This record gives sequence, structure tokens and C-alpha cells, in this order.
Amino acid sequence: MSIDFLTRKKYLTSHDFYRDLIDFFVQEAKSDIGYFHFYSHTNEEIVLNVWSTSVLEHCHCSYETHYPLSSAGIWADSIRMKKPVIHNHYDANYSIDDSLPKGHIKLTHHFSLPVIQNNDVVAVIGISNNNEPYTHDFVSYFYSMINDIWPQVQTKVSKIESGLAKNKLEFDSSTPIAIMTNMLGAISRALEIRDEYTSSHQRNVAHICNLIADKLSLEDSVKEGLVIGALVHDIGKITIPSQILNKPGKLMPAEYKLLQSHSEVGAKIFHEVIFPWPIVEMIEQHHERLDGSGYPNGFKGNEILLEARIIAVADTFDAMASDRPYRKAVGAEKAINTLEQGRNKLYDPCVVDAFLTCYKEDETLGGLYTPVNLQ
Repeated sequence: MSIDFLTRKKYLTSHDFYRDLIDFFVQEAKSDIGYFHFYSHTNEEIVLNVWSTSVLEHCHCSYETHYPLSSAGIWADSIRMKKPVIHNHYDANYSIDDSLPKGHIKLTHHFSLPVIQNNDVVAVIGISNNNEPYTHDFVSYFYSMINDIWPQVQTKVSKIESGLAKNKLEFDSSTPIAIMTNMLGAISRALEIRDEYTSSHQRNVAHICNLIADKLSLEDSVKEGLVIGALVHDIGKITIPSQILNKPGKLMPAEYKLLQSHSEVGAKIFHEVIFPWPIVEMIEQHHERLDGSGYPNGFKGNEILLEARIIAVADTFDAMASDRPYRKAVGAEKAINTLEQGRNKLYDPCVVDAFLTCYKEDETLGGLYTPVNLQ
């Protein structure tokens, strides 16, 4: 008997491993059903763990988790006696009082084995319904094999549980803001399913916004919210048909109007989510312009949220300087010219100046875009 193939298999939970393990035992015993439960000698309770898959085909799932040993029938004798126990011709030789929990599948032949550590039973394994009665030689052989492989079982379970513990530790050690940023980043990446450009665009804009925030000496809490808002500022595009998002030619008036709706749609998506930052306003206002020529509300000047003004600059630059699936970028130089020409008219002058300084000083931007020479 070898469980090497199970120990090499990847499991997310120990329960899944135990289910495969008991299925393997049932198969090796040429039987129909099996169970693998833990036992607490302190509380004298059987802690229900897993049944073989075949049992679930005939019985409803039980949601009880603890079963007192005193209430268990002779099927739990191996726990009481601390040795393998065989019950052949189960239905003929044992009374209803010695039988199984209500609703349990009918047994013909059955044997159970205790798993013992430090002289205490820690688990019980039961196998049932071979066509022939179980012999003492076979059960002894089977018991010996399980004892031999038990260290491998413990090692495998330990690895699974340590992996879960590591994930929990990483989660517990993460700040709520980091968790939220990761979640919203995942939402942003979800757009790649239908529009790879939009998803990478949002991450680029978030990166640029982070640099601008540092240059403007914004408080950390404001910067955190800005980056999160930038990560999802175009989320409303998830409702725009891909043929409009990726249309190489000029959009028809109706198509352009539909595209413009993405800022309002995005705001509605997050409308009922409670944030410590004005995320909804960032999403809704990132296409507003200082002179009132933007959309959807035609806000002017300081009516526009500062974070939205920052996203507007980063958004404009990345949209012009990045390649799209259907067209090549016009280039970083033209994007810079657009921002300079729109400075103090369309775009916040302080934000534009901060961005230009970042572009000159930060090497990460040079790696993302074709460099331009700024005087």
C-alpha cells in the first residue's frame, strides 16, 4: 500500500486530503464504504471527519460534528478496545441497539481500526461491505499498513495546515488598507477579461498618482485613498461594449455618449460601499476639467475634488503615451504638450507641475514610456 500519489497532490484543506485518503483505503480493501473520524479521549467524543465518497451517494450529509462514544454502537468498539475489531454479517448478528446512527447506509461486513498515539486513540478508520467476510489476517495486514503510512499522513496534513496558517498570518498582518487595495486591484484586473488596456491603464494611473501625491506632500491617508480611487477610476467601462472600447476609428456621437457614461456608471458601482475616502467622487469626476468643459457634471475649478484633478492628469498622460490594441500611442512628448497647453485651463497647474517634475526625476516612468526631454 502506497499513498505517495496523495502526498504529492496539492490540497487546499486537510479535509479534502482525508476524503481522498479514505477513498483510497476503501479501494485497497476492495470494499464499498468507509469512514475516518477523530477521537477525543479527554471528552470521550468521536469528532466526525469524513466518509468515503460512496457513502454520500446513499446518505444525506450529517451536520453534527461530535458524537459521544457512549452513544456509539459496536462500530466504535475499536476505540474502546484499542485494537482492530471485525463485525462480519453485521445485519444478521447485531441488534438495532448495537447498530449505526439513524439514516446510516446498511452494513454487511465491517471492520474498524484505531489510530493510537502515546497510548491514546486519536482516530478511527472503518471499512465496510466487501462481498466476502473480512479475515483476521487481512485486517491485521491492513492495520499494519496504516500504521506504516501514518507518519506520511501526519506530514502531509502538517504541510497543508501550515500553508493555511501562513496565509492567515499574512492576512492578519496586513492592514485593512492593504487588503482593500489588493481586492480593488483584483477588481481592476478583472477588466482584462474583456479589455486588457483598461486594466493596465488603471494600474499605470495609480502608479503616477502615487508619485504626484508624494511630490505634492499629500498626507499618507489622502495618498492611500487616491491610489485606490485610481485603481478603479475606469471600472464603469465594464458595461461599455468592447467594440466601442476598441474601435480604431472615430466614435459616432451616440457611441461617444455611451463611452462618457462610464464615470457615472463606475460611481454607481461603488455608491453604497463605505470608504474613508471620496472614492465615488474620484471615479465620477476624473473627466471634469477646470474650465467646466468636462463631464458628467461640468464642474469647474475647485468644485472638482483634488484627487480627481490628480487622476485627470495621470489619466490623460497614460492614455496618450500608451499603446492600445487598436492603435499605437501618440507618444509621451505629445502627451506632455497636451498637459502643458491645458495647464491652468483644463488641468490643475500644481498637479501638472508636480507630474512634470516626477517625469524628469523618476526612473520608473522612463521605463514605462518613451522618454522626452524636458527643459
